[in-house]
Amino acid sequence: EDGIRDSSTSRGLGDVYKRQDGFIIHRANLLGINGILQLFNWASDGDISVVDLKDILSEDEILSEIVTRLNQFIIEDMGGEILQLSETRLLILPPSCKGMKGLEDEAFLN
Repeated sequence: EDGIRDSSTSRGLGDVYKRQDGFIIHRANLLGINGILQLFNWASDGDISVVDLKDILSEDEILSEIVTRLNQFIIEDMGGEILQLSETRLLILPPSCKGMKGLEDEAFLN
């Protein structure tokens, strides 16, 4: 399969999470180059994506092409952001949502 797979189905959580402020957060496993079209659609809709790349990390040429195309569309064309969450996961943010550096120093009160 050369696309995208919803990673939350196996846990029974559904494929999206919606917050009160209107952001939709998608969780997905990228299986190949064709899956980036869905990531582009979600970002164009103003949605956030958490993308696991573990299934394609060993395919250097495909991974390089995916990173190039994501950077061009998400960052250069749309003005969004791509943040690395871990060795295998990326966070794709639309232009309406900005990542902040240094949250580990913030105090969160209930």
